[in-house]
Parts: sequence; C-alpha cells; structure tokens
Amino acid sequence: MAWYPGMQGGAAIADVLFGDYNPAGRLPFTIPKSTDQLPPFDTKSLEITYDYWHDYRYFDHHALEPQYYFGHAILHGMMLSIANGKWKK
Repeated sequence: MAWYPGMQGGAAIADVLFGDYNPAGRLPFTIPKSTDQLPPFDTKSLEITYDYWHDYRYFDHHALEPQYYFGHAILHGMMLSIANGKWKK
C-alpha cells in the first residue's frame, strides 16, 4: 500500500518490489494524542485557509506532544493493535 505516493509513487513502489530499496515505513503526517490537540474546524464553512501552522508545525508552534510525530518510523516486527491504539510486538 502506498500512502500519498506523489508523482514518483509508481517508481518508488517498483524500487521496493524489486528489492532496490528497503522501505522505512515513516508516517507522512502527525497523529495527535486526542482531538483536543487539533485546530478548530468549522464544518459549515465553505472555505478553509491553511496557514503555515498546520500538521507538525502546528504541534511545534503550540508546544504539543503528539502520539506519533511526522516521520515516525514503523519498525519491522511491530504492529498496531486497532483495539487500543498501542504498539505491541
């Protein structure tokens, strides 16, 4: 599965499938500990303007500790338990 593969996603997937690259499994976004850490969001708005302070920059700017940072590495042999949201071996 490719998550946000971008323009070179096909070439990147081919490199992994043919063994030319060992994927690190890094997150392409920040996962908050709770919804209280997310910026306010108006579901009835017709427009949304994102400024510089979003995703990992938002957490850094507001000194928040996320559950998993942007670029967090997923190690081989570990899996996410969907029931409790914790890493376990």
